[in-house]
Amino acid sequence: MKEFTGLIFFLIFAAIFNRFFCGKICPFGILQDWIYKIPFPLKIKTFKGDKILRYLKYLALLPMIIMPFSGDIESAKEQSLLLNLNFSLSSMIVSVMFLFLFVLINKPLCKYLCSFGAIFFIFNLFSPYKYRIAESKCIDCNKCAKVCKMNVDVHKTPNHLECIRCGDCKKACPTKAIYSGFNK
Repeated sequence: MKEFTGLIFFLIFAAIFNRFFCGKICPFGILQDWIYKIPFPLKIKTFKGDKILRYLKYLALLPMIIMPFSGDIESAKEQSLLLNLNFSLSSMIVSVMFLFLFVLINKPLCKYLCSFGAIFFIFNLFSPYKYRIAESKCIDCNKCAKVCKMNVDVHKTPNHLECIRCGDCKKACPTKAIYSGFNK
């Protein structure tokens, strides 16, 4: 039961705040933000296949779903790629490739591979913490969409399932039309 205590806390947090964790707390997300700020002449906002690649995170979620039912949690932990990193030449090459991706694409790990993001995605559907648009203030300037790390058109879909609740859209809005909070 001890193994599930953290999972239960995590799921409760996800149910209330959805992907707020991704935008404000996740160390991998923060690392990607820092690395993306490195100046480089080519920054990729989106590309052909972006939407299809976003489904990879749901495939990455499958081992997390299957592991508790496998019966042998300890051997599953031993087999985990994240817990048994061998610093071989191939793993160093993969690490350098990811670092380069972090410079080119904003939050590629979050968009394409993060299984926790896939769990939070599910909770975005019914979480009481929402982003809202004051239609009377919105001037359709698209500044919110331009700063969005997840390529969400915020003024059209403020609670998009990919939204990580980072708040960049709220800061960029010149009329303060975007606000957030709990359902009343």
